[in-house]
Amino acid sequence: MSAYEQPPLDPGAVCQRWRNRRHSWRPTGEGGFDPARYRVREMPSNLVHTARAFVRAHHYSGSWPVIFTMI
Repeated sequence: MSAYEQPPLDPGAVCQRWRNRRHSWRPTGEGGFDPARYRVREMPSNLVHTARAFVRAHHYSGSWPVIFTMI
């Protein structure tokens, strides 16, 4: 394996994180995503501006999904 190749990742052992539109892989033991800890709820309108800024700064696409702009 060359220095430029990465061994395959075990999806159960790592999770992908995004910061400043760059990804990294972290061990799930460091607080990986656990869907049992989350639920979907409507966002209060007073938080939309803050959420939009965060998503634009960190999400890989650097954009706010159109569906959310209806709020």
